[in-house]
Amino acid sequence: MRYIPAREDLDRGEIDNRTSIQRLAIEQIGGGEVMVVDARGDTGGGIMGSILATRIHRRGASGVVTDGVFRDSPIIAEIGFGVYARGMNARSIRVTHHPVDFQQPIACGGVPVFPGDIVVGDCEGVVVVPRHLAGQVAQEAVAKEEQEDYLLQKVREGASIVGTYPPDEKLLAEYNAWKKSTQ
Repeated sequence: MRYIPAREDLDRGEIDNRTSIQRLAIEQIGGGEVMVVDARGDTGGGIMGSILATRIHRRGASGVVTDGVFRDSPIIAEIGFGVYARGMNARSIRVTHHPVDFQQPIACGGVPVFPGDIVVGDCEGVVVVPRHLAGQVAQEAVAKEEQEDYLLQKVREGASIVGTYPPDEKLLAEYNAWKKSTQ
């Protein structure tokens, strides 16, 4: 979903749940999907609060990612799904943001995001992977993680980082032999 700066003539009166871009997007999100919100990095008002986040969760979504902020963040944290933002701000969305479209390419945190991209987050941040590269990226990530687990074990056993991280040719050969023996 993409927001532009709020403007008084756009954000008057009550919100109509049948025509509001934000509400339509929320009611269309599917199970396992992640709502990514382009808030232009603006932290002056929350992109949503606990009621809308709860609805997204109840629809089966995996989470919400924004380069903006949330309202009601203590309650959102209790919902039990992934939420990533620059922070929190109790000010209403209507002070800062106006939703203009969804299911279109956006930028979030300086990263292009297209509908259907794979979004993965953990306690350190979020990564966006183009769907057509997901298999390749996953294979490379698993291989890198396996190798780093092996190197970490070597360091835990007392190995110097010299020749270990990054691994020299001798350690790479040892790692490859170990990996082959475990398959």
